[in-house]
Amino acid sequence: MTARGGTATRTTVALLAVACLALGFLGGWASNRPSPPAPTILAQLTRDLDLRPEQVRAIAALLTDEDEDVAGIVADHAQRLRAPIAERRERTQQDLLALLDAEQRARFDELSAEEQR
Repeated sequence: MTARGGTATRTTVALLAVACLALGFLGGWASNRPSPPAPTILAQLTRDLDLRPEQVRAIAALLTDEDEDVAGIVADHAQRLRAPIAERRERTQQDLLALLDAEQRARFDELSAEEQR
């Protein structure tokens, strides 16, 4: 290899290394950026249907009203589901404990006590 060939090779290798580093940095940066939020239904309707300002205001009010109603429905159902879910979980825990030997049950009780803290 001649001196000139060695210098060209070193330069090429250095340029490739810099390019790899730059691409790695850009790839990492791009993958760590949060995705843009999905457009709201109102934004989609406004864009896709070319809504007029008064339509946007009216639809925004309808959607807000719906959100409030749905939140109330969810809260109501969540309240009614708490007791049956707790009962079912208790039954599962009792069935699980019945399958454990004395040593496993003691360890389970220790773990449960640690979790309660």
